[in-house]
Amino acid sequence: MSELTFSIITAVFTIGGLGGSLVANLVMDHWGRKGATTTSALLTTVGAGFMGVSTSAGVLGFGRFVIGLGSGVGICVGPIYLAEIAPSSIRGNVAVLTQLGIVLGIMITQAMGLRLATPTEWRYVLYFSSALSAVQLLLNSFVSESPVWLGNHGRLSEKKDVYTKLWTSRSSTQRVEGSDSDPLLDELEARREDAQSLAITVPQLLSARELRKPLAIVCLAMVSQQLSGTASMQVHRILAT
Repeated sequence: MSELTFSIITAVFTIGGLGGSLVANLVMDHWGRKGATTTSALLTTVGAGFMGVSTSAGVLGFGRFVIGLGSGVGICVGPIYLAEIAPSSIRGNVAVLTQLGIVLGIMITQAMGLRLATPTEWRYVLYFSSALSAVQLLLNSFVSESPVWLGNHGRLSEKKDVYTKLWTSRSSTQRVEGSDSDPLLDELEARREDAQSLAITVPQLLSARELRKPLAIVCLAMVSQQLSGTASMQVHRILAT
């Protein structure tokens, strides 16, 4: 594989991630948070499978692009879904699970690469990734939809059922069913309304004077990460394994 081909296959993951993140909001709004996680798992399963059985650079690059799409969707839906199902008492702790999962995933991949980064065994890393995503697909059938999404789409009875399943103990189920209002549901509704009232568009973000400093800080952090070479080294190492 030439350096140019290697560079293209490396970069196509980022392109796929950009595409996945751009359509993630549409997927979440149309199919729900549960549907978005299923879409992400399906894309990762298919992409890793293509890479594992690839016999040419084209198939390898296509598989990596598909994985990028799945990763783009997943990185967007994960924090939102966790924030919407977590009680306020542990919401802060739950919010870091996405980043923790990414770091652990990289560590496991690196550890596997130490043993399997050989001309004959490198495919097993991709088979493992595909199998892990397939397990997620199967387990998604047991996952509850976000009560916030259900409320936004007028599915109030399902919203009440999810609330009972997620947050209500068996001893208090009768009390909740007999009540006309639920504190946690009210809290979720208030959070949703606050988020909608605070939502801004990209042009508004660029033109708002009070947001220029936070935007500059974020952009500086991202540029510094790219210029430091950390992201490139990380991607290169993962692909090499």
